[in-house]
Amino acid sequence: MSGASSSSAAPLPRDAQLVTAVLRSMGVTEYEPRVLHQLLEFLHRYCTEVFHEGHLYAEHAGRSQLECEDVQLALRLKAAASQTGAASLIEWMARERNREPLPPAPTSAGVQLPPQRLCLLKVNYQLDPAEDQDAAEDTAQPTTSVPQPPRRAKGALPISISLKEKDAEDADMWES
Repeated sequence: MSGASSSSAAPLPRDAQLVTAVLRSMGVTEYEPRVLHQLLEFLHRYCTEVFHEGHLYAEHAGRSQLECEDVQLALRLKAAASQTGAASLIEWMARERNREPLPPAPTSAGVQLPPQRLCLLKVNYQLDPAEDQDAAEDTAQPTTSVPQPPRRAKGALPISISLKEKDAEDADMWES
């Protein structure tokens, strides 16, 4: 559908004529009539926001009347905000930072930890399966007492817990 109005239709308002002139200058000759209404609505909303912000800047400067500098400042700030948002700035910073590859990690740098067997937060326990729970209770008592269930399930292996002496000595060494 063509954007040009026919001779039988009423003449377009001044703002609509300006928008159609801008469309023609950009080479757009065919468009739906709703496009003109959308552009007029966008133009009205944009101008209202700019003048409102300009009025706020004038009030901040202590003036009751809007001046040309206030509107220019509002336009510049609105244009700058639309060109660079926070997301694009963060993306740009990430690209710049990630352009350089990370250096290889040195093998001798950092905190030197003791051997793994000495890196304990609590005393190390080891599980020792016993052949029979009754025999285990009669022959050897574990160094750390753990309550045992009175009966075990059929086919379950009895387990007793004993403390490794070497790990206990290592843990005592680190505690002092």
